[in-house]
Amino acid sequence: MLKTQLINGAKTGTILTLTTTAAILAATLNERKGAWGAINNVCHMFDGDDVEYSDEFSPRESSIGLAVNATAMGTWAVMYHVLFGKITIPKSFLTAALFTAGAYTVDYYIVPDRYTPGIEHKISKRAIFAIYLVLALTLALAPLWSRKGR
Repeated sequence: MLKTQLINGAKTGTILTLTTTAAILAATLNERKGAWGAINNVCHMFDGDDVEYSDEFSPRESSIGLAVNATAMGTWAVMYHVLFGKITIPKSFLTAALFTAGAYTVDYYIVPDRYTPGIEHKISKRAIFAIYLVLALTLALAPLWSRKGR
């Protein structure tokens, strides 16, 4: 059972990484001169908040931002499958919405400021809402690619 949840979490985590990264890049490009500013700003976790990050691709900052996002999405995905792995569509839309609200709460109200995603310094609250909506929709659709537990 745990093996199935981990496999499903890995699948969902991969898809979440792709969908949320695309959403972050699109939102940043829509609001700034380049697409990479919000992803790059994730480095504030390592460098502190005094550093100004470029809106263009940067080998160090962009790679760190992508890696941190992938790790976070993988973690959220495994947690979702452990908690709600047997829920099917359409109930998954409610559980995904509630889970995503919890993820947002953790990201912005529970962890210290140093460990917030950092994208909030580069894009609007409306864009952040859209990114978390993408996260929720991806989780809600997870039953489509998830293996059934034995």
